[in-house]
Amino acid sequence: MEGGIIMVRKNLKVVTYVFLLGVFIGSAAVAFAAEARSTWKNFPYPVLGHYYRSQAMVSNTNGAYGYTWFESRNEQVPEGYMGVAAGLYRNNALLERTDYSYNNNTAYSWSIATNIYSYSGTYHSRGTVQVYNGDGYDGDTTNQTPSLNIN
Repeated sequence: MEGGIIMVRKNLKVVTYVFLLGVFIGSAAVAFAAEARSTWKNFPYPVLGHYYRSQAMVSNTNGAYGYTWFESRNEQVPEGYMGVAAGLYRNNALLERTDYSYNNNTAYSWSIATNIYSYSGTYHSRGTVQVYNGDGYDGDTTNQTPSLNIN
């Protein structure tokens, strides 16, 4: 009986150590993976009765990438009304700007992301957006995101 109790205690210690090690490793991984979002920015004026807003995001999860989100605030808009391009900056220099992507169906929102990069440095994102005005497009930029580091 006494040998069984000692064995249970040893197994409990091993399980506890393994559990705490897993929590520590998982916490460390989360601490180094993050994303930062800009504040929302309203399009300067309504276009064809639609109100829009945009936001940029930068992530350093599995490398750095930028992301631009654009949305109609009051209703879905027809195909081609929203255009988005994402920009990713490394050490304050433009690393990538995507081509514009336009909503290909009736939608409330549209988004695009850059490629993923794993160079060390400080990254931020700022996107550009376009709205159809009946005879071409009007454009604006998102607000800039806070910066994130990759070492």
